[in-house]
Amino acid sequence: MSKRKAAKKTVTVFDFDETITRRHTAKRPDYYSADTNTKKGIEDYLFHGTKNIAAIATFHYDPEYVKTYIEKILGKTLTLLEDASETYEHHKISVYQVEGVTIPFLISTIPAEAYVLHLALLDKTGKNTQITDIINYLHDKHGINPSDSAIKFYDDSDNNYKHAKDLVLRYPNFQACHVTHDDTFKMDRQTVAYEGKVEDEYLKSSSSSNSDTGSESTEYEDVQDWYSGTKSAVSKTSENEESDINRFSGSDYSETRENTSFVPETSSDCGSEEKKEGEETVESAGDYLARFAPATKKIRESERSQILTRVKDVIRDYNEQNSEKKFSLFHGSRGKARANAFQIGLASVATSSMKAAILHFLKDEEMVLRGDKTNGNTYPKSFKTMLLRNFLDDDTLTAHDVSKKFAGYLNQLESSWKKELRPERTMFASTKAM
Repeated sequence: MSKRKAAKKTVTVFDFDETITRRHTAKRPDYYSADTNTKKGIEDYLFHGTKNIAAIATFHYDPEYVKTYIEKILGKTLTLLEDASETYEHHKISVYQVEGVTIPFLISTIPAEAYVLHLALLDKTGKNTQITDIINYLHDKHGINPSDSAIKFYDDSDNNYKHAKDLVLRYPNFQACHVTHDDTFKMDRQTVAYEGKVEDEYLKSSSSSNSDTGSESTEYEDVQDWYSGTKSAVSKTSENEESDINRFSGSDYSETRENTSFVPETSSDCGSEEKKEGEETVESAGDYLARFAPATKKIRESERSQILTRVKDVIRDYNEQNSEKKFSLFHGSRGKARANAFQIGLASVATSSMKAAILHFLKDEEMVLRGDKTNGNTYPKSFKTMLLRNFLDDDTLTAHDVSKKFAGYLNQLESSWKKELRPERTMFASTKAM
């Protein structure tokens, strides 16, 4: 047997809600604080120094909120160095300086603008995109090579944990750990790679209340409750779905466990890390989560252009309508900002998902502006009504007609688009007749 190399560094990526926090913060982030909502014992797992490096991959939209938990755990101040919002397509990495530590603390979040659209594309592979981008950032900017580093990922979500298994065979020393929903930081299972296969190893500290029964709501449903007050029935997207979400740059990392002889110097399971004598250590915090499946069947590129043009025309008419009035209930700054944000978000969506995204917006299943409970009203001059009327392709319908029976016409539009959506999957909660 060949001699195995020891890990030079350990990179640990944490989820946030119900992994770091005791309670999920999505619905009422202002209600919870790091002082009372941080899990006990987390300080035995979260370090940030020159050898043990922590980071966050979260579906939260506010890195500054997440930062407060990290500062609480570390007992140190974090100072923002860089907000890489332009570098990544569907998430951003906020780079923070930790007092006395040369390697920055990374927090990956989802942009607040067009939040659910970005979330929909990310969630198809759990946290894998964010984890990969964090690993690549540390390699490119700080020379931390994943080929000779131990990489761990902690998350309470079954969906994220299952997707993370794909990374076990991508990186030589990757391990995913499933966190329970106890007030104390605990794990109930972890990944184990053997002869090219990835299996679950159940830990003695397993809590029966956290078994994979499927009875608990997903984090996506929790977030949807916060946004629209309605839980959406959704399902996982198939592997052949058109997407570049799970991208991986850097062929020099592409070793698998079959062709490497590496074993971490640190513990081989998800137990607490041992602090190195003389090394500055810190603790970290984590992440949001969610669940949403956009449509997968391709729409012709010419139709994509037509859809974007039609949305642009609706927004133009919406903004110009009643422009001479000093005050308009339907065309205030929030309404215009909401409409423009939707247009920007739609342009970033994959062609195969555009019609699903439009229905998603019309059904109030996306919050564009923080604090909004809906995407606007359904009065005749509202943006939602104008948008729905345009896509119904019925010149005999007036805005008043559509407004009076908005839910019925919305169902009609969804039925006409059935062939573009996945008929075998329930993507949206049905709209009740008004």
